[in-house]
Amino acid sequence: MDELEEMRTQLSALKDKLDKETIISNRLLREVTKQKMSHINRNIWFEGACCLFVITFGSYSFRHLGFSWWFVGATILMMIGCFMATILSHRMVKEEEIMTGNLKVVAEQVSRLRQFYKDWIKIGCTIISIWGIWLGIETYYITADWKAFLMMLLPMVIGGIAGGAIGFKINHRLTDEMEEIVRQLNEE
Repeated sequence: MDELEEMRTQLSALKDKLDKETIISNRLLREVTKQKMSHINRNIWFEGACCLFVITFGSYSFRHLGFSWWFVGATILMMIGCFMATILSHRMVKEEEIMTGNLKVVAEQVSRLRQFYKDWIKIGCTIISIWGIWLGIETYYITADWKAFLMMLLPMVIGGIAGGAIGFKINHRLTDEMEEIVRQLNEE
């Protein structure tokens, strides 16, 4: 009987150790998830700075070059709309939910955010294509000849391609980070 009692005591102590280990693992997973989401959320401020730059410098430059008020206004609305959509999408994943809530719910929220980013790249490409065509038309009407038109449009196209490549790279990196978060949370 004494051996049976000793085995029960050892089993109880082992269960206590495993429970503590699970709690530490859970807390560590939550901290890592919080840090990764914090890194992802910091990109919003980079996007906001770019948006502010386009709104201020771009608006002034476009008007100074002779672009229509309609084009300038549409550019400002487009930038504000895109930035607001990004901010609102990031509100899906709340920090307090990461730290105290159900990790399956957090995984679902991050998964929805990831899907938003994947869909948003398609929406953004459509919007920027329409805006680019409008930019070309506006540029054509404010220039005197083809040479001036090409000299103005070429740097804009090169800048657009570079910006698009940077945007695609950032979007891909963020969706990969979100996928990793979802994978880790679903393993738990």
